[in-house]
Amino acid sequence: MKCILSILAGAALALLVACGGGSDNVQSVQVSPSQAQGTAPKGAVNFTANGTFANSQSRLLTSQDGLMWSSSDTVVASINSLTGQATCLTAGSATITASVPSDLTFQGGGHTSSNQVTGTASLQCIIPG
Repeated sequence: MKCILSILAGAALALLVACGGGSDNVQSVQVSPSQAQGTAPKGAVNFTANGTFANSQSRLLTSQDGLMWSSSDTVVASINSLTGQATCLTAGSATITASVPSDLTFQGGGHTSSNQVTGTASLQCIIPG
């Protein structure tokens, strides 16, 4: 009986992948937290990115997916492009952007698509006092 169930489960998985259920096409990126506040100088805020795929599944994205982070104002806040950790440098606001290739399929050492899907969050840096 266990063997039959294993065969059926394997067949269902193969069918799901063949019908596009294992799609690697990112449809949207959500950055969390969507609004954050940090203290300057050197206050750190950690951001994460969650991708929603063509098959309606979602998961945490990482640098292994090609995820890159950027800050709209590097005078106000820097961000580690691989980890998503922002550091407030001075008072002000910055938009934090997470970018990932729209197709996470790898071929020949790179992604099969150069199109990017992005998500953003706002970071407010304050000087306490």
